[in-house]
Amino acid sequence: MSLHYVKSEHGRIVQTNNISSWTNGFLKGEPLPKKEGARLYQDQAKDSLRDILRQGDTIHCILRHVAASGMSRAIDFYVIKDNRPIWLSGYIAAALDYKPSGHTGITVKGCGMDMGFAVVYNLARTLWPEGNASRTDKDSGYFLKSEWI
Repeated sequence: MSLHYVKSEHGRIVQTNNISSWTNGFLKGEPLPKKEGARLYQDQAKDSLRDILRQGDTIHCILRHVAASGMSRAIDFYVIKDNRPIWLSGYIAAALDYKPSGHTGITVKGCGMDMGFAVVYNLARTLWPEGNASRTDKDSGYFLKSEWI
C-alpha cells in the first residue's frame, strides 16, 4: 500500500493510502507530489506539537508492546493539559518519521537505554533546534521531560 499526500480544501495536509477518495470527488483536495507532501505533512505535525507543548512539559510514555527479540517496542505518548490526556503519538510519528505500531503508539527500534526518553529528547531537539537563550540548559533536548506510566 502506497502512501499519498493531499492538501485538503481547508489547507491541512492529509496522509492517505486511498487516493481515489480524494481524486474522485468524494473528498475535496489537491494531490501533492510525494516528497513535497511528506515534507509539508512533517512540518504540519511539528507546528501542531509546538501549539500543544511548552518547554518544561512532561511527556508521558506508555509501553504497549515489546518484540520477542527485545529490539523494538511500541510506545504511546501523551501530555496532560487541563487535567486531560492529549495523545501525541501520531504527531510524534509524523514529526520524527517513526512508523505507527500495530499495537497502538509508534514503533521505536533499539534497546539498552530508556527509549521513551530518547524519543522525547529527539522531539525537543526537533521542535526547538536553536535552543533558548533564557534557559540555563542550552541543549534543547532537555526542554521536555519524559515519564513512564
